[in-house]
Amino acid sequence: MLWLKALLGTALVTAGHAQTVFLGVSKYPSTDPDTQSVLTPHTVQNMPVLNMTSTDLRCRSDALTDPSIASFSVKANDVITLWWEKDSMSPLTGSFAAPMGPCTVYLARYASKGNGPQWFNVYKNGYVKGRWCSQTINELNNGGLNVRIPSDILYGTYLLRAEIIDLTNAKMTNEDDYTQGAGFFSNCIKIEIDSDGSDIPAGSYIPGIYTPENPSLLGDFSGDQSNYVVPGPAEYNTPKASVASGSSDTASLATDEADDNQVGMGLDDSTSSTTTSTSSLAAATTLPIANEVVNLN
Repeated sequence: MLWLKALLGTALVTAGHAQTVFLGVSKYPSTDPDTQSVLTPHTVQNMPVLNMTSTDLRCRSDALTDPSIASFSVKANDVITLWWEKDSMSPLTGSFAAPMGPCTVYLARYASKGNGPQWFNVYKNGYVKGRWCSQTINELNNGGLNVRIPSDILYGTYLLRAEIIDLTNAKMTNEDDYTQGAGFFSNCIKIEIDSDGSDIPAGSYIPGIYTPENPSLLGDFSGDQSNYVVPGPAEYNTPKASVASGSSDTASLATDEADDNQVGMGLDDSTSSTTTSTSSLAAATTLPIANEVVNLN
């Protein structure tokens, strides 16, 4: 009766978990996402991955080497915006709740197909100023998340993995109840990076970066979570001269004098850049690009 358990599990997960719909990527300050570089997700695209040992954790897609997927061209040190459908992130959309949790972004060489220790973290954001990263995307950024491409990595084609982790049902593990546990909304895009750099950062296996007993993935995450630590490998140490950083392992908002474990680009409602939307994104009139105070041009 394993097929019945799987069927019931799918139904319960779909009804009981949050949802997201990933749209694509744009170059900041554009608010019109490119969709041609997105790896097509499985049929139920708004369904999270609950099994931390599944290869679906990479991209929720079978299209890792689909030749019809176009590359989105960027340059090292560019700022890109990753877009989710804002309505899919809103509380109580139909029978769904909004995801509640941190965000992470990884890169891997495209030729690897995501296999092996290829994935290195380039961004992580947890709980800042009373909001989860997922809430900031939805409530302040009109569905967008701003990330800077590392300035010194080797040129070439990469998989970029954007992830929102939903902690709504994380009071027990998926091993204890196959309908429960942290939910991983991972989506990938194919990007071509033009760079003069030569660094090939050390990577990790996906699956392999998370464990069910990780205290950042198991527990009651309601209420204040100012001490929350985003799970997974440390963020790649992009040179601070080109990036002003945001919180990953602490709740404080950092500047370019940040500690080594806080290198990256954060989200903050105190700094915004007025951008008129030409896309169908709902109410996307401004896009905060938090803490980003240098080298935007």
